Amino acid sequence: MCGISGIINFNGITENQNEDIILINQALHHRGPNNEGYFNSDMVNFGHQRLAIIDINELANQPMTDINNEIIVTFNGEIFNHAELRSELESKYDFKTNHSDTEVIIYAYKEWGIDCIQRFTGQFAIALYDKTIGSVFLIRDRIGQKPLYYSHTGDSTYFSSEIKSLLTSKKIKNSLNEEAIYDYLTLLTTKAPKTFFNQISKVESGCYIEITRDKKISHRYWDVANYLKTPIMDSEQEAILKTEELLEKSMRLRNIADIPLTYAISGGLDSSLNLYYAKTIGSNIDAINISFDVDNKFNESKIAEQYCSKLDVPLKTIVINKSDIETGISDFFKVQPDMPIGDPNSILMYILAKETKKNGRHILMVGEGGDEIGGYPKYLKTLKRNRVLKSLQFILKPLIQSTSFRLKSLDYFFNDTIIPKSQIHGFTEAEKNKLWRSKSKPRSTYVSMYETMSEVNLNTNDRYLRQILNLEYKIRLPEMILARIDYPTMANSVEARSPLC
Repeated sequence: MCGISGIINFNGITENQNEDIILINQALHHRGPNNEGYFNSDMVNFGHQRLAIIDINELANQPMTDINNEIIVTFNGEIFNHAELRSELESKYDFKTNHSDTEVIIYAYKEWGIDCIQRFTGQFAIALYDKTIGSVFLIRDRIGQKPLYYSHTGDSTYFSSEIKSLLTSKKIKNSLNEEAIYDYLTLLTTKAPKTFFNQISKVESGCYIEITRDKKISHRYWDVANYLKTPIMDSEQEAILKTEELLEKSMRLRNIADIPLTYAISGGLDSSLNLYYAKTIGSNIDAINISFDVDNKFNESKIAEQYCSKLDVPLKTIVINKSDIETGISDFFKVQPDMPIGDPNSILMYILAKETKKNGRHILMVGEGGDEIGGYPKYLKTLKRNRVLKSLQFILKPLIQSTSFRLKSLDYFFNDTIIPKSQIHGFTEAEKNKLWRSKSKPRSTYVSMYETMSEVNLNTNDRYLRQILNLEYKIRLPEMILARIDYPTMANSVEARSPLC
């Protein structure tokens, strides 16, 4: 993992922008302390901060170019199937590195064009400059594991792995986006491309932006809704076998590294599955767990200890107390001022990553993504609740709309749909209206949620569940859950991998 940054100005990079790229890039030093690199040209500046994970030789430093200096890449993440792709390409192209996945991106692009990203299995934010056609591509992975922010400012585009890095430039103003704040009060995050700053946007998961002298166009290259709209024809047993095959393949690919791996183990199903498959693969691994100094129902350290003992995996348990949490909050606020922290688990992940780094490890395997496969108990509760509210909507809807009635906390009706409570992590629309004091009122957050749900419109008994999962994959997972992994780990120069994603 790394930090990437850049400035694009097809009217010519200015002297101030040559200074800006250094400030923007150096603000990402924590994401990649192993090497700092730059590519400067008349119209494009790229920066890179490297955390060396795969092919740690200096020949794999970035930004990287092809042999003719026509294709330039700065890249954050991992292409886990890079060896397989290299074997397809090496008979036609001369590779200078031993096994760099960055170089595979370059020659995959030369071979297949921008469609090469359909072949990548990984987690990535990529900036690629093709001199031959005068285009820059800003690309974010399918699920949104890696962030990529940008700002179209005047005749230029600035981009970076983090918002605070962009704000080092005087060209980018830090005025707050009221619509993002309004959405945050319900979602505890905001849906890309919005961020909390008017001048800064975020590349959506599964999308890339093509930037030329004449245009800036966003393209969606992958959409989970296409899968959620497809009826399942498999039997339960066939679905189980396919899931096992996919999980094993995912684990094999994500155990690729030139340095050792540590597994975060909570005692829950997701992280335990990760550890089980890692052990069957035979990797040189260890595990880490956070425990509390006070016993409570959330403390799963004993389960983690028993499971690691059974698998014969070394486990380090970090016991934390109230003071550690308070210090963690204070420290994390200093390194992550880009946005409000909607998930308190961000602090635990920050502490976990800090301890992982202390142990001399720089890869942390985590269990995020398992809930969103659709088997979590909250989905059953949500489906039952939907049936009840649907049957009572003709009675409840008029009562909720009455300003004097106390049922405003049940304000989940929107058009012909009931907004799932499981996706409302803060206030309902009616509750927000009591709090909002700005003269302008942004559009309802429910509109965005309704539009996302409506993308899945097939006529099946499980349509509502599929619609909820589309919300999970478009909003909660990429913009809250995976953000709580990326920022806390990269603040400690630790790469997090999520095999279940």
